[in-house]
Amino acid sequence: MKKFVVILLLYSSAFINHGMKLAEFEDIYKPSQIVVSGNDIYVVDGETIKLFSIKNMELKKMIGEKGEGPGEFKMAPTIQLFPDLIFVSDYGKILYFKRNGKFIYEKKISTDINLEKVQDNYLSARDDYRMDKGVVISTFSILDKNFNEFKTLYSTSREFKISYGADKKRDMKLFEKVKQSFTDGEYIYVTDTHKGFYFEILDHTGKLLNTVNRKTKKIRISNKYKKDFMTELQESSDWIKWGSRYNHIFPEYFPAFSHLEGDKNRIYVYSQVDNNKNARLTIFDRRGNFQKMISIPRGDRSTVNNEKFYYMIENEDDEVWELHSVDL
Repeated sequence: MKKFVVILLLYSSAFINHGMKLAEFEDIYKPSQIVVSGNDIYVVDGETIKLFSIKNMELKKMIGEKGEGPGEFKMAPTIQLFPDLIFVSDYGKILYFKRNGKFIYEKKISTDINLEKVQDNYLSARDDYRMDKGVVISTFSILDKNFNEFKTLYSTSREFKISYGADKKRDMKLFEKVKQSFTDGEYIYVTDTHKGFYFEILDHTGKLLNTVNRKTKKIRISNKYKKDFMTELQESSDWIKWGSRYNHIFPEYFPAFSHLEGDKNRIYVYSQVDNNKNARLTIFDRRGNFQKMISIPRGDRSTVNNEKFYYMIENEDDEVWELHSVDL
């Protein structure tokens, strides 16, 4: 993975703010998610959640481990933070922990369903593979606290047919336009990049509160970007496992954005730009009113909290993961 140049460019002015390196983690190996709240930072590292103090970056607690017993994770979990608990989604079950990492309880769920907590309800995503038709149908619904479905938001389908190129490798389409649902634990966001820069804001019951449909310029994927992307992929450890088995198919343009997240004050929408170092962050208030657009370092392991953008990069020279932040 290449090092990222940390630049924060405020498009509304000529002010440039350089990011700050906060820590090096000598005991982080396979991070997949980071979440920051108050003075705590939670890092999902493999099949374990590691809780650090953001004041001194000391490891305070290790939550869970690989396994199938109570409080254990079969795969790398995903987490959501609430004022009094940690909600964890693992393969085939959901788990509750106190914010200090103490295990509360877990519940088995279907392995073809993914749940996110939204207030007292759940946002459900279920995949139905129709092998005979070569499609997978994803249905997004809202479940009540007893896991009963009371509203279907939408269903979407995509091809599941396996196609091969002339070299007998499977084709993998990159940067596809999709319809997705997200939640920040209070509101639900339904995005549809087929429509461009478009998303809907719903409450926890699925009631539509507002729609954002913003005009943006299409960004073409240049040959240089494709070359740099493939070079970085080929230099990563993932290439040995699966990258060499696929033909990577690029579209002509990037989708309008990749994903979004929210906190108690704002909505943050992430878009790719045509270089390997920066991404674009478009910020709205909780009602969907545009506030500003800035440039941020590119990275999948990132989060926003208290008007700061946190992200992790791998320092390959020192073989450690670093935590950086940028003021928003």
